[in-house]
Amino acid sequence: MKLYESIFKHMLFPLYERLFAKRKTLDYLAEYQANLNLSPEQLQALQLAKLKRLLIHARDHCAYYRETWQEIGFVPEQMRDTSELAQLPVVTKQTIQEHYQGFVAKGYSDSNIKKTTGGSTGVPFRFELDMESHERRQAVTWRGYGWLGAPLGRKSTYLWGADLAPKKGWAKLKDLLFHRFYHRVMLNSFAMTEANLSTYVHEMNVAKSPVIVSYVNPLVTLASYILEHNASVYRPEAILTGAEPLFDYQRETIEKAFAAPVYNTYGCREFMLMAAECKEREGLHINIDHLVLELLDEQGLPSDHGDVVVTDLHNFGFPLIRYVTGDVAASGGEACACGSPLPKLKAIEGRKLDAIRTADGKLIPGEFFPHLIKDFTFVRRFQVVQKTLSGVTIKLECFASPEEQELERLSGAIRQLAGEDFVIEYEVVDAIPLTVSGKHRVTVSELDRV
Repeated sequence: MKLYESIFKHMLFPLYERLFAKRKTLDYLAEYQANLNLSPEQLQALQLAKLKRLLIHARDHCAYYRETWQEIGFVPEQMRDTSELAQLPVVTKQTIQEHYQGFVAKGYSDSNIKKTTGGSTGVPFRFELDMESHERRQAVTWRGYGWLGAPLGRKSTYLWGADLAPKKGWAKLKDLLFHRFYHRVMLNSFAMTEANLSTYVHEMNVAKSPVIVSYVNPLVTLASYILEHNASVYRPEAILTGAEPLFDYQRETIEKAFAAPVYNTYGCREFMLMAAECKEREGLHINIDHLVLELLDEQGLPSDHGDVVVTDLHNFGFPLIRYVTGDVAASGGEACACGSPLPKLKAIEGRKLDAIRTADGKLIPGEFFPHLIKDFTFVRRFQVVQKTLSGVTIKLECFASPEEQELERLSGAIRQLAGEDFVIEYEVVDAIPLTVSGKHRVTVSELDRV
């Protein structure tokens, strides 16, 4: 295990990245590692310099930013502090949907990487990034995972969402070789049910990975099963959680079951890793040398607690400047005992997606639905509501009236996990109501909880 890790880190990965893929991921990783030796003041100066460069580029190459900033008289060359970002309007998913081409930087359209995310807000979202941004976000993720004991080449078991459509032939083999190359064992959290939890424990015991990376709720479900049945499970060195908020009671359950420390990470598909805990677990260190993260109150003003708004400092192909993620967080306060110059978030508080249950004991994680519905382009926004074990009602806000065969295809994909008898009803609505706090819930389970 240690031998492959060393060979991968020093030989296989550099060979693949530099000679075959022609990427600079390792150079960026070295750069980000070196940034940890800077003082907080030096990091802030670096962040400001990167920000000004991005803003000038966005003004000169993106129609949306040029037109919007001209109206308010914003001149990026005059920026003296990152706090001056507050004078710019925020960007939402809806903003990008309505002005998509205005965000594509001139000269980058053909080379940009196209991405789609289901979005935990229930809005299927499409965006782009350039190759340098792609390589840098890989690098900053490896840096964060590295300080938590999961560096390049370390064998890891991922309890994560898999592709919904089963792969065959060359595509399946390619996927298998990819994960083998990265020393990963993949366990599909979307296929987890109350009846097959012992299989997941068995797979972890066979893998004996020193690191587990997982969505929060599936791992809590598995940990609860282990404790309830007093099951024996291989003890990893570290467990990294993501995709959902990690609450203290969940951390305690996981740590009790696996007898290993749990570390929280914070990221999303638009930016990948934005912040991560360190071994001190006194908050999540923000990657300010890679992005700008703001917290805004209900009036849109800077705050120690509020909506997370992010600016990617390296996506020049499709700049995301003051992008509203839909999450809520609190800032971290004092410097960390670990000595890192990176500032902290105290906690990530939103969003938490309810799991959907079936009468025969299956558990469908809330993340399944954004992952699935993102590929149905007629959907503007959706919400899955469960009132009984027999089925769900899916509320749909649509760009266009859905065709019957599209709804049948969607139902069929859901029943592959939920079972053929699972009732799926659709309700096409003009608008899906928000919660009292103004948030959109993707999955709402109204079943009694015991």
